[in-house]
Amino acid sequence: MVTSLPERYGEDYIGVLVRDPYHIFIYWELTENMRKRVLHNWGLGEDTPCRLRIEREDGGRWETVYVAELPPGAESWYVNGVTPGEVYRAQIGLNASEGQFVVILASAAIHLPPAGPAKRLPGRALAISGGIRPVALEDMAEQQADGQDREDGHEQEGAPFSSFSLYRGDNERGQSSVR
Repeated sequence: MVTSLPERYGEDYIGVLVRDPYHIFIYWELTENMRKRVLHNWGLGEDTPCRLRIEREDGGRWETVYVAELPPGAESWYVNGVTPGEVYRAQIGLNASEGQFVVILASAAIHLPPAGPAKRLPGRALAISGGIRPVALEDMAEQQADGQDREDGHEQEGAPFSSFSLYRGDNERGQSSVR
């Protein structure tokens, strides 16, 4: 049986996805029932456009950094030029007659990743499920010392290859343990 996902779910929601440190993607569903109720409560006309507002956290308070009037039927929006490492939130709302922004949908705060390559750090398996046991992991700090990243973010030649399997099944030879 082949079925497809519905185009809409009939629920009011907003979500934000981080594409990379400089771009976010906002998606939402604003039901017509909710929109009409807000318009009625604030005494606004049916032709009042919705707006997308992006705010950045600045020392415990929220600062508006982007506002866009949404075309009718819009359900997603890309925003570029956000600052890596900062905290943002997205809101869908309407401008009331006094110029006040009336929030209808609001996302949770999102933390953008910093720009640049990630630091390589040795890791350890902390918990597992599903009947498999972790393979004993060696502390890779000494191994990495020979192939430390240069300041330009590239590995030196001869650096140890650090891809390995963390788990082995119960049917494999040897005793598994956690360090």
